[in-house]
Amino acid sequence: MKFWRWLVIVALYAVPIVVFSTAGALALYRSGQYAWVWWLAPLCWIGAWLLTRAWRKGLAPPAVDDFSAPSYWTDRDRQAWHVVESHQRRIAQIQPKQLTDPHFYLQSVMDLALAIAQHYHPKAKDPIGSLTVLDLLAASQLAIEDSAQWCRQYIPGSHLLTVDHWRLLGKAPAWFNVAGNFAWAASVLMNPVNFGRFMISKFTTESATRQLREHALGWFYMVFVRNAGFYLIEMNSGRLRGGAARYRRLQPPLPWHPGVTAAATDDTSAQAAAGRAAPRTEPLEVCIAVVGQVKAGKSSLINALLGCELAEVDVLPHTKHVQRYELRVAVGESASNGRSAARFAAATPGSIGVDRLVLLDTAGYADAGATREQLGEMHEALRGADLVLLVMDAANPARRADAKLLEELDAWLQANLRRKLPPALGVLTHVDRLRPTLEWTPPYDWRRPSVPKEHSLAGAVEYTREQFGSQLNAVVPVCTDGARQRVWGVYEELLPAMLLAVGEARACALLRTLHAELDQERIQLVFRQLGQACTGLLRAGLTELLAAAARTG
Repeated sequence: MKFWRWLVIVALYAVPIVVFSTAGALALYRSGQYAWVWWLAPLCWIGAWLLTRAWRKGLAPPAVDDFSAPSYWTDRDRQAWHVVESHQRRIAQIQPKQLTDPHFYLQSVMDLALAIAQHYHPKAKDPIGSLTVLDLLAASQLAIEDSAQWCRQYIPGSHLLTVDHWRLLGKAPAWFNVAGNFAWAASVLMNPVNFGRFMISKFTTESATRQLREHALGWFYMVFVRNAGFYLIEMNSGRLRGGAARYRRLQPPLPWHPGVTAAATDDTSAQAAAGRAAPRTEPLEVCIAVVGQVKAGKSSLINALLGCELAEVDVLPHTKHVQRYELRVAVGESASNGRSAARFAAATPGSIGVDRLVLLDTAGYADAGATREQLGEMHEALRGADLVLLVMDAANPARRADAKLLEELDAWLQANLRRKLPPALGVLTHVDRLRPTLEWTPPYDWRRPSVPKEHSLAGAVEYTREQFGSQLNAVVPVCTDGARQRVWGVYEELLPAMLLAVGEARACALLRTLHAELDQERIQLVFRQLGQACTGLLRAGLTELLAAAARTG
């Protein structure tokens, strides 16, 4: 929305009034210049009308496709937004008088709530029947806060605007036109030539004022539907059950929120350079599952990730067969480990709000010696992962077990629509065994191969991409043979790929956190609430008994 354009148009309408009030119509009439100056009004109004038509696209209510969906939204959430867009498009059929009626907004949000509820629960007949009281309170609070912030920022004098003033906006053109017609009638009686100027004014000012009114009311309606629809989707997805305060702490700023720009959400480093504080959210734990067949090189890859000078290792107890290692990335290390590793370090805890990156070392699959318990824990770790590193032996072309694992993960997520498919990176290990096997003189530019080893690396990556297609976000070749001092590709190739996927991984972590915390505390919360209620009743009863005893004594 270009507010300066509206200011230009309003200024053009105001200029004649300022000129006449300053110079004085009587003085102009006596000086004999009245007829010439009087042409200033129609000329300015014609200019304003022409600019209104030229800038019509920029002055219109915001387009429905201006909305940027959060990265953590699932496909079901994005489909639900089409319902919101369909309600926004109804602005063309809505009368301006309806847009000043509070009851119309109440009915609109109830219709929208029912449509979204039926999207998530096709058999729903009530927009709120399947929702908890806390869901409704949290959604209402968040939508009202966003709308209040928007009004305070974009509507001048909104803190003084009453409902009667708002209704007056729908009626203003009527009395404005009546007053204008009386003024023009008097002007025509004084000078019949003014009739032509009257027709110019009638044609230009009424069109512009009508567009100004419809724009202001329509713009407010579009924002109202957007805010209400967004939190209706969050509510029906179950992400508000932890309360509005908890949701705000975890939710990153959205580009369409008042006062938030794309730079505020996408370029925090630029904000830091400019001396402004980047928006902070509560840190999340992003789980990175390292999975692969037995002897694919998972453990050596984890050792390479954690054994460098940029990281520290903490062994965290988790389950019997799944080990958790916390990856702590520092900033300002030497460049000996590669420029890409330094970029990863600079972009992790401070800028995206991720203070904990946890590697999950799982048991190898496709192994006759793996027990059912080991495989069960591996699958559980995979389902709780926000980023998957699928480790594969570059010298072993058998990939069926790996593809089956990703298919099982996708099938599980299709049955659990609240979750989002985590990004998966294919990591090709043992690349030093590729032809020529005796050659090992890294670094290798496999993207633009020129020597036999680079051609072998490029062929292995392309073969894996063809096998998995869109199931893998990227395929990265590495060598993690620390015993023979053959560590290559971890910092140069893998860490930059993880950096590109970390934003989507955090979106998965946000969904997992919002749902998991409530599921874990649901029963405990009921008992705590019962205890607090009983304590309150007991305290009230004792207070009443003491008061009664004091009155009788």
